[in-house]
Amino acid sequence: MTSSPHRPLLACALLTVLLAGCLKEEEIRRYTAPKPVTIKLKTPDLPPARLLAAIFPRGEGAWVFKVQGPEASVAKHEEGFEKFLQTVRLTDNADEPISWQLPEGWTREPGNNFRFATLRIAAKDDNLDLSVSKIQGADAASIRANVDRWAKQLGLPGATEADLKTFCTPIKVDGVEATLVKISGFSAGGDMGMGKGKPPPPVTPKAKPNPKVTFKAPDNWKEFEDGRGFSVASFKVTEGGQTAEITATPLVGNAGGIVANVSRWRDQVRLPPADEAEVRKAIREITINNKPAFAVDLLGPEMPGATRERIIGIILPQDRLTWFFKVRGGADLVDKQQAALQAFAESIKLTGANDG
Repeated sequence: MTSSPHRPLLACALLTVLLAGCLKEEEIRRYTAPKPVTIKLKTPDLPPARLLAAIFPRGEGAWVFKVQGPEASVAKHEEGFEKFLQTVRLTDNADEPISWQLPEGWTREPGNNFRFATLRIAAKDDNLDLSVSKIQGADAASIRANVDRWAKQLGLPGATEADLKTFCTPIKVDGVEATLVKISGFSAGGDMGMGKGKPPPPVTPKAKPNPKVTFKAPDNWKEFEDGRGFSVASFKVTEGGQTAEITATPLVGNAGGIVANVSRWRDQVRLPPADEAEVRKAIREITINNKPAFAVDLLGPEMPGATRERIIGIILPQDRLTWFFKVRGGADLVDKQQAALQAFAESIKLTGANDG
């Protein structure tokens, strides 16, 4: 894999692909791509959604403010939400343990068994409400537990420690330490748990449901019959006593962000935790099929009695999806798969969707 990927020498035949990775010229390897494989990508046809929340730890629990809805609607009120949070006061009075100042046009409605109060955000056609809840329990004040749950509600694969840096911002309100949370994902439909009232107007999807995925992979990549997690295509290659796994995984939205996912991969090859600046140093910008993408090469430390691991990955944002192409395994074998991984990523085609 290089910053200027080679193209097929015989575009008409499309039989033999010649690509150079970070190898010496005499070590360039050829492989013959088999016939294209087509599968259905089981991605729900969901409209974009956004969640804004604030967590105020208090005693053994936490006060939580949350608004969730169609992305365009929530985005319009993001600044107002943050200004509103600055008016919150924790009083701990029995009758009114928490107070705030409602922005003009907002109204307060009664709570229920799950909410202390419901705040209706007045805006034409948005139909958003903000829930105020006091939660108790072992994980009530856990930033990780709350953000992980909310991320999954928005179609993301949960949240890692690295994701928290992307989604969360520490804030201080009237001398109280709190956490502001912002997550973008996709809606499961209905009123999205926002309380009573009519659901928000439908959002026209940007893509048709279940687009077909076509890809080409080298002959020496053997496909896993049982798959690998969320991956739509997964393979293994074995050589010289080493094995590497290759996966192609499409996730909705930004799936937590590039930095968070690269941090996750660092952990998989036993690299120590790193701050955002250090993680970004490993990320290179490349082009896949004339679209911007990002590549990383992560070499794990040498461990006594264990094979040194390596991950080479490509992250390709495509409209409603982010594709993650990854080869992981023994360092030497992974190194040999660089060119093949990029050719594999370039072979991915979507049909029945607007980004195909």
